[in-house]
Amino acid sequence: MTDISLEDAESYLVGTHRADYTEALLERLGFPLIDVSADFETNVRKLIEKRIVLMPMSEGIFADMLAKRAQIREVATLDLQPLGFACNPTLSDALIAKMQAVLDRLVASGEQDRILSSYGIVQPK
Repeated sequence: MTDISLEDAESYLVGTHRADYTEALLERLGFPLIDVSADFETNVRKLIEKRIVLMPMSEGIFADMLAKRAQIREVATLDLQPLGFACNPTLSDALIAKMQAVLDRLVASGEQDRILSSYGIVQPK
């Protein structure tokens, strides 16, 4: 299989795991052939055993699998999402503002992109 469009990908059996973000994403994108498993590891096993053809995963997980010599390759991008933090409501507004200011400086200097790319993560622009 060569690089494919999302429209082409809809004709293949795609594996995901129950209650994962990717399950909702595949449904929202209209994928008709979704194989839902109990967990991520089961999907990986199905992919390796060729019981599913495609499996959505983050760039970081993909890079880890390649480093472990998994016989997989990227063929399409489903979605790009910015990363963020969720904070407990008891966290002070002052601390949240301080964290945001530091993040803003990391973004402006390009350091955030350098850090993320060292983990195989590319932020959407």
